[in-house]
Amino acid sequence: MKFLADMGISPVTVQFLRDQGFDAVHLSDSRLHRLPDPEIITKARNENRIILTHDLEPIRKIFWTMEVKHKVASRNAS
Repeated sequence: MKFLADMGISPVTVQFLRDQGFDAVHLSDSRLHRLPDPEIITKARNENRIILTHDLEPIRKIFWTMEVKHKVASRNAS
């Protein structure tokens, strides 16, 4: 499994996951600590990663909005 940890997750947690053999990255690893939530979701999708966050509600709302827009765009393209 591959993980992407946002700034609310401790780098210690990410290191623990790495020590367990998981592919885990923290936004601070790439100096992406100010990356907006929609871009975090896009990055996770592009890299096939699971997002680790304490801010579930904002991420959930943004994800839902992105999914609806994607489905509408897909239907219009047909």
